Amino acid sequence: MRALNFLVLFFAATVALGAPQVGKNLPPYTMLVIAGDERGKLHCYVCEHGGKEGVILFARQPGKTQGEIASWMERQPKSRPQFHGWVTFLEKDPGSDKPIFTWAEENKLRQTPVGRFEEESGPPAYLIGEKDTLLALYFRQGKVAATFRAGNPEEEKQIIAGLEKELKKHGPLPPATGEKAGK
Repeated sequence: MRALNFLVLFFAATVALGAPQVGKNLPPYTMLVIAGDERGKLHCYVCEHGGKEGVILFARQPGKTQGEIASWMERQPKSRPQFHGWVTFLEKDPGSDKPIFTWAEENKLRQTPVGRFEEESGPPAYLIGEKDTLLALYFRQGKVAATFRAGNPEEEKQIIAGLEKELKKHGPLPPATGEKAGK
């Protein structure tokens, strides 16, 4: 009986930890927006854009690779009008807001919101692993289409290639009703 209880608890813990699985709904969460149109507010970009196409990047701290991925996200709407992306840093310390804002400015992020979530493990429905430095979720029409994790600089460099492959695999979403293509 003990072994069965252990297996049930182990399975429940395994299922509860980690990002949403491919094919599952994209869970909403709010972040404090540090750079972007909703600056200074708590905002749920999943609620606003989750039904479209895009990427959520969770990161522990600002850095060069994070900037490259965010800049890549910034360019996507030019060829994929339904694409939206945002960056969420996992940081409790409000003192990190200024360096995060500076990072967003240095990377010339104008369309890609950047914010902070105040738990280092991430939003409860996402729970970023302790060893993960980056987690990128590619989503389409409210569902997770692909997940990319990195725990070191070499793995971080592979995220853009993985995202590119996913975008090629899935064509762009058609324009929403009332929108014109290329707008």
